[in-house]
Amino acid sequence: MAAIANTLSVFEAQAYAKMVAPFRVREVGSKAWMRQHNIVEQLNIQAHQNALTKHDEFVVEAILEAEKVPTLIHHLLATEAWREKVFPHLKDCVKSSASIKVYVALYHEATVCNLLEVLMYHENICEGGGDAMCELADYCYRKL
Repeated sequence: MAAIANTLSVFEAQAYAKMVAPFRVREVGSKAWMRQHNIVEQLNIQAHQNALTKHDEFVVEAILEAEKVPTLIHHLLATEAWREKVFPHLKDCVKSSASIKVYVALYHEATVCNLLEVLMYHENICEGGGDAMCELADYCYRKL
């Protein structure tokens, strides 16, 4: 198997993890929210690359060190709320020029869920989630 180049360096992953911030449901699709999505997506890609190569899992360490597990769970729940409460009102009136933003908003939920899936293989991450882990368990139950 050919070596996979890192998407992020250790330092970039640490900086990106520190930049992960909560957002309000009404901010979904805004420029600030899109920046958050890009950060989470880059962390997700790098976390998967690290897991695939069984290499130093510096994304996991960066998220744990920055104490961002509850914030990622907030991203998941806020995006779910947007999908369930806002998207049904928008889907009939979305113009094709705005359809990419809507797609990214819907995709964000899957991205965060995917990142959390990789993170949850580590006991320290599960402990670092604190009370938000109950919310994550509720989310998983709703998806069953």
